[in-house]
Amino acid sequence: MSNNTEYGPKADQFEDPSMIQQEVKKIIKGLHVTENDRDRIQVSSIGQFGNEVYESERKHRLTASTFGSVVKRRKHTPCHVLVRSVLKPTGCMTDAMEYGILREKVVKGIFEKTQNLPVADSGLWIDIHNSYLAASPDGLIGDDAIIEVKCLYSASKLPVTTSTIDEVIDLLRNKICLEKRDNKIQLKRNHNYYYQASIYHFV
Repeated sequence: MSNNTEYGPKADQFEDPSMIQQEVKKIIKGLHVTENDRDRIQVSSIGQFGNEVYESERKHRLTASTFGSVVKRRKHTPCHVLVRSVLKPTGCMTDAMEYGILREKVVKGIFEKTQNLPVADSGLWIDIHNSYLAASPDGLIGDDAIIEVKCLYSASKLPVTTSTIDEVIDLLRNKICLEKRDNKIQLKRNHNYYYQASIYHFV
């Protein structure tokens, strides 16, 4: 085997390309789930980060949260970091992730109260037709709706006098996932959160 710089300085390349295909087929086959498997995994992985089932089942799967990075990767951009994040997710928490998780429960409670809709906890959902795809929304609403909470860490650093979403968008501009277009507030179509939400329609 020889070194492959595209996959990083420590990556190896199979001299026989058929070996790669064999390994890929082996991994894909191992990821296959039935409908019963999917439902069982979803329930047993509730709690997400810190849940052993959740951490285990995410490995080797392309999850909604990483989908944007894959789609937007340029052809000549080395992909070893991205591949590692899919094959061996670390589960490490950034300050922004910790902030989001701490606020998530509060936001869901406010949503339940203001919308008069109960939100059930969700685990990891695996696509039974493409078992390498998975998603873990923040909550389930009835049988056909989900909720995804985004508590923007960057917005938490703004002055307390900032009171409207329009002010937040104006102050943060390129540092935020939202934009105002045609007098409507929406996700930026080139933001990873947009791709994350898109995957929820398929899984």
